Parts: sequence; C-alpha cells; structure tokens
Amino acid sequence: MENDKPVIQTRRLTKIYGKNAGITDINLSVKQGEIFGFLGPNGSGKTTTINLFLDLVRPTGGDVRIFGMDARRDGMKIRKRIGYIPAEPGLYEEMTGMEYLLFYSGLKGKNCRNRIKELAELFFQVKLERKIKAYSRGMRQILYIIQAFMGEPDLYILDEPATNLDPLMNIRFNELLESERKNGKTIFLSSHILGEVERLCDRVCIIRNGRIAALESVETLREKMTKTVYVAFENPPGTEELMVEGVQSVREENGKYIIDITGEINPVLQKISMHKIKTFDFHKMTLEEIFRKYFEKNSQ
Repeated sequence: MENDKPVIQTRRLTKIYGKNAGITDINLSVKQGEIFGFLGPNGSGKTTTINLFLDLVRPTGGDVRIFGMDARRDGMKIRKRIGYIPAEPGLYEEMTGMEYLLFYSGLKGKNCRNRIKELAELFFQVKLERKIKAYSRGMRQILYIIQAFMGEPDLYILDEPATNLDPLMNIRFNELLESERKNGKTIFLSSHILGEVERLCDRVCIIRNGRIAALESVETLREKMTKTVYVAFENPPGTEELMVEGVQSVREENGKYIIDITGEINPVLQKISMHKIKTFDFHKMTLEEIFRKYFEKNSQ
C-alpha cells in the first residue's frame, strides 16, 4: 500500500576516502512505487552511494533512512526487505544454480522455491540444474536477477543489472521491472543503458564527481535541454527573421533550416507558420544525448 513516506531518503550523505571525496552532500528522496534512475560515469560515486544504503560502508557525514529506519542502526531489518544486485557479485561455482538460490533463500528465512521456478521460466535460458562454473556470463547475470527477485522484497537496489544480458533476456528483465512497479515495489536502478533508463524510469539523478548534478523527471530534463526543428520553406525567409525568443541558433544546410531551441517552442512555431512549409521535423534529445551533452558542457 502506498504512503507518503519516502522509501529511501538521504540527508547530506557524505563519504570521504582519505584525501578523496567519494560523495558529498547527497540529498535524495525516492518514493514508493517509483523506478528511480541513478546515472553517472565510472568513478562518479554511484556504487559508494549504494554501499551506504546497504550499510556496507559507513558515512563520513549525513545519514540514510530506508523504510523510515536508520540504515546503520536497523541495517539487518532493512536488508531483509531489499533485493540487491551488486555491480560485481560473486558466486559459489561448485554449486548448481538451484543449490545456490536455495542456499540464499535459506539465509533469508523464506521458502522461495515456487518463485524461483516462476523466474526460471521467465528467463528460460538459465539452467538451474547445471553447476555455476559451466554458466555463461549471461546465465550468471540471470542467476543474480533471480536471487534478487525471488524473495519478493519491497525495494530493489540494482547496480548495472542488465550487464551481459542478450536482447531477449533484457526484454524479459524490463517486463519484470515494470510488473514489480505495478505491484507497488520501489526500484533504485543504476545503469549505463540509458535508452532503457529513459523508458523505464520516473525520475533520474545524474551524479558527477560525487555530487548531484541534476535530479529531474526525464521529460523535465528534456525541456531544459536543446530541441531542434528542421524545416524547409517554399520561399525561405532570412535566418535573422527566425531568431525569435528561445532560439539559440539558426543555420541553413542544403535548403533546410536547422533551428536549435533552448526555450519555449511556441514562438518558433508561430514564426515559421507565417511561411509556406515544404517539410518539417522536430527532435527532442534522448537521455543518452542529454547525458553526453551535459558532461561535455560541464567538463572541467
């Protein structure tokens, strides 16, 4: 059942490693039933943040509350309600896949056998009767996914969960995420597959050099970034005429005008509609383009 309390909340969360800052003043609030994307280049502080959520490392400053509980004081209670996929998990390779999963379900104190079978049918490529040492990278990743989801937790913390999945298994994994969201589960997703983050996530946080650089819905991020209109006219106007409010630049290539817009698009549409149009196209930046441009713009 949904409530107003955030599932994850951090206040000025900071972790310093010697002379190096891992993360600084991270303030997040993740709602129940939300798929929350956590993005950044390697070394930006994503995994450090996740490790602080799980009390695998201790903060230098600030605090984390999950399900309203303190991540340090109530770590054991919290972890029982979390499904976790680490970026670099380990496996007991002499076990079969099923032995491994039953071992972990025993640690959770749950009988997960039926759920394991359901997930194994969804990800039909995994062969649970085989020893893990015979698994491909993709099968190992599916095993990690089954382990995280088999206990039907309230919160999923997923660090690069789609690594090594083939396209079909990736589709099945995305379907699983969407199904869990419909069931009111909360998903904290760190991923480099930006197209899927864009499609799945309600909001995204971009972290850079250990600090939050942006925290928005995908649509809001798009609205703040450049939009481009491609238009050709029967009787082309001068480029100066198209430089209305919100237009960053206008250039003409092979009889087509390319208009980059950083503000509202309506003034541009009003201006070009005063002329007879031959062709028209409009492009909003994808999350991948936003991510790349954002870091180019803010690079030091």
